Amino acid sequence: MTNLSTKELRDLIDSTHKQNRRSVAYLPVGCIEQHGPFLPLETDSMIAEHISLGLLQKLENNYHGHVFPVIHYTPSQANSNFCGTVSITDNAFRIYAREVCSVIMNSPFDALVIVAGHAVAESSLKEIGFWIVNEQFRTGAANIRPVFVASIFESSSALEKKFNQKSGRHADWREFLLIYHILGEKYFTKEKSEAIKAFCSKNSFAINGSKIYGVPMEYRSTEGVLGEPLPSFGSDWQEMSSELWTFLIDNIAARIFDELEGFWKNNFR
Repeated sequence: MTNLSTKELRDLIDSTHKQNRRSVAYLPVGCIEQHGPFLPLETDSMIAEHISLGLLQKLENNYHGHVFPVIHYTPSQANSNFCGTVSITDNAFRIYAREVCSVIMNSPFDALVIVAGHAVAESSLKEIGFWIVNEQFRTGAANIRPVFVASIFESSSALEKKFNQKSGRHADWREFLLIYHILGEKYFTKEKSEAIKAFCSKNSFAINGSKIYGVPMEYRSTEGVLGEPLPSFGSDWQEMSSELWTFLIDNIAARIFDELEGFWKNNFR
């Protein structure tokens, strides 16, 4: 979207409205944090960005979409002492993200969909969505434009049921397959793939269920990994990653469509 000029973007939105279609902005939110010894620091940001693009394509027959650049820097206190992790405070994030979302809504989009790729940021993002919609309602806006937070983690139970493998908490098989779908064999070379398999065979990834708190779970894990890092239901990573990707996009897109259409149908005025 940022390759467009301001005039080109405005003309596209105007043209969309003249066709009696709605224009939706997508804002991916991720993080820069450790994802074990093999997945990139940018894992959550890449997933959020590519999921946003996938949702735009999936819903293109319903809405004309525009994907904004990803918000990378978000709270990640539990991983803050791992090399490369960039964590900011919850308050700083809420102030910044609310400003970003509010200014996006200054443009004539009909809705904002925030795609949360980082679970820690999700509650703050929902607060922000609530605040933006409530401000419109409170100040008597003629048409209230919805803000919806779509989290990739809301599909965890559905993924577990479909693939018959329990989800982990961090750098698990789901994130591995999503990143594999994005980066493929160019990143997951034969050497790296063998190293991942060896890492899995030598370690246990059971999540420590201790009730003694204070030390982040990531530091009671195996090199920052919480849950099984590889899928157990097959050996063709390319095929499995495509299947998981399609399943996730379909689930999130259906949820977005139902929420937005239900909101617009009620009108609330």
